[in-house]
Amino acid sequence: MTQWIHVDDESCYKIYVFDDGNQRYEKYTNIWFIVGSWGKGKVRLLNIDNITEIRSISRWKLVECE
Repeated sequence: MTQWIHVDDESCYKIYVFDDGNQRYEKYTNIWFIVGSWGKGKVRLLNIDNITEIRSISRWKLVECE
């Protein structure tokens, strides 16, 4: 079953540091939306495909899309 998540913030981000087990996401289009955040600078991302999620990545590893 596909889970759809509504993105309130339309800003997109690109990951520029793929490490800590997130290397498997390098094959996806590198356009992501922040759909959650919590202490210590961690965020949850949703890919532009609206299906693929990264449940936890440090905010400093992202750069805003141009």
